[in-house]
Amino acid sequence: MLSPSDLPNSMESEQLVLASCLLSTDGSKYDEVSQILHEQDFFYEQNLIIYNTIKQLALSGEEINEISLLEKLRNNGNEGKVGGLEYIYGIMNTTSTGMQGIWAAKQVKEKSKLRQLIRSCRVSIETALEQSEDSQNLCSKLETDISKINLSYAEDFNINDTISRVKDNLYSNETNEYLPTGIKSYDQSLKRGGFGPGQICIVAARPGRGKTTFAMNVALRSALDGHAVGVFSLEMGDDELIEKMCSTLSGIQVQRIYDKVANKQQLDKFNDSMEEISKLPIYIEEKADTYDKVASKARYWKRKFDMKLMVVDYIQLMKGEGTRRDEQISGISRSLKSLARQLRIPIIVVAQLNRESEKEDRQPRLSDLGDSSSLERDADSVTFLYTLKTDHMEGDKLRWCRSKQRAGQSYAEGQFEFVKHCCRIRDFVNR
Repeated sequence: MLSPSDLPNSMESEQLVLASCLLSTDGSKYDEVSQILHEQDFFYEQNLIIYNTIKQLALSGEEINEISLLEKLRNNGNEGKVGGLEYIYGIMNTTSTGMQGIWAAKQVKEKSKLRQLIRSCRVSIETALEQSEDSQNLCSKLETDISKINLSYAEDFNINDTISRVKDNLYSNETNEYLPTGIKSYDQSLKRGGFGPGQICIVAARPGRGKTTFAMNVALRSALDGHAVGVFSLEMGDDELIEKMCSTLSGIQVQRIYDKVANKQQLDKFNDSMEEISKLPIYIEEKADTYDKVASKARYWKRKFDMKLMVVDYIQLMKGEGTRRDEQISGISRSLKSLARQLRIPIIVVAQLNRESEKEDRQPRLSDLGDSSSLERDADSVTFLYTLKTDHMEGDKLRWCRSKQRAGQSYAEGQFEFVKHCCRIRDFVNR
């Protein structure tokens, strides 16, 4: 068993970082190394305390030198914990240049990441030996931990990389990353005619108002265009989803086949749709009920199949951390937003509305999103599907309104035709 002192660490690198910060009295070197390091990356307590104190001086705009450092340590009651002025002067005598400080910061970060990796693996080993969690949960948590460790600091922003992506989006049809829904009237109101990379696109409705059908129609359209699609279905099994997609593609009601009333032509058409869908890059997971499981599978799909679109159906069925339900949904919502940006794909998040709009027979509002206001905050677009009591005269009519869209037409509304028997949503045509 490793003792704490056996864990990866480097006293010399930590002291070089501190010396670099102290030799740059205007705080400029702290600003650079703080893009790489956090306090918890320091292994030795006295170095952690000194770095945190330097951070306090930098954030308050005070000059950073050994005198101001010592005074701040005294005021915080930490002088004795770090060895006083003798230890500070010992750091100052460390030969350090600006380049050495950055190099040393990367070394400190590397040792910290190795320690985190050891801790995560150790916890996983202990949990596996206790057999207190199943292997799938354990693997998902470990992969999430490793991903967080690997992404614990970002490279410097490069404007040329961003300009290159913007050019691709603007001018190149071949590399256009915005995926259309296939519903013309709706796509015309979207920024660049589709859902874009890094976006969280919420589709919300009351039960039976077509939210899953809408999401799966978009997923099927994207797959038919050759894009790999990942679907996390917490409400329906994979069999039912595939049946619905076959019905969408063929226009044949599944129930007719179950009831054995479909004629040969209908059967052939449905069988042809099954054959076509069997070749599409659609991947379904129905057991991922936590963010860790979703993220683990999503990263796998991205690496193996270059997934371009992801669907979560639906968010209120996911389990989260926290005692209150709104806390749990907030955490899941923030994490999904981070995942969308990390994978650079749009994520369609299906959500359930509360009963207020239905009871009051009105258009839904953002405040009708159930469980957490963070859904509204984190979303790049929010689309509501709904009907009013007067719509019963036009049975296939489904209203939609998009109450939010970042960097695009902020509000839009229209009508769909919801053909329930074959799970299709399309442009509404007045008859």
